[in-house]
Amino acid sequence: MPHILFTVYFHELGFLAEEIRKNCEAIFAATSVPAGPPYTIVVSDDVHAKINAALSAAVRIRNLLGTGRPRGPNESQRAYKVRLERCATLRQAVEGIQLEEMLRSAVRNSVEHFDGYLDKEIGRLSHQRATTWAAAFNMTFSHWEAMTPRPRPIRLYVSSNRRFYNFDASVSLDLLYEEACALRERLVERGLFPADGAGGLLIPLPAS
Repeated sequence: MPHILFTVYFHELGFLAEEIRKNCEAIFAATSVPAGPPYTIVVSDDVHAKINAALSAAVRIRNLLGTGRPRGPNESQRAYKVRLERCATLRQAVEGIQLEEMLRSAVRNSVEHFDGYLDKEIGRLSHQRATTWAAAFNMTFSHWEAMTPRPRPIRLYVSSNRRFYNFDASVSLDLLYEEACALRERLVERGLFPADGAGGLLIPLPAS
């Protein structure tokens, strides 16, 4: 029987799914998609902050659900056993939900370890000719056609296809949003997360 504090895992999972949902909706609302030319190019720190927040929440969901990581050198046997139980319990709760985009790590790695990826990019360009004329950093294009030829994307969001590009990786915020909504809905249906999203709990602890 899982410990009573396991309920916190479900609330954390629901909270993170809600974070992805709210941030993606704000991103979609803030980025217009004109029907045709002229296409738009926008610089918005707020949009990129929300993209980063949504991706960070996805990383935390991936960690909660488990990645098959072996026991760490500083992880006690007891904590390792709880982690295995937590991953199995949460995965069972969300079984059948498509979470492919949410669990992909390429783009999130390039955001979390941005400095290392940029080091690698600069090192590459220091020893070989660039394949494009410019790099677009922290920008939002309504369409790729907003700039021709295409620049090298470094934290670039394209609102027409709702994809975020970073170096050689990309992630669909549309799919991420759909998966987060499905995850949240499952938890609400099973009574594991409140429909109003309120996340505060006071949990009585057993004496022993």
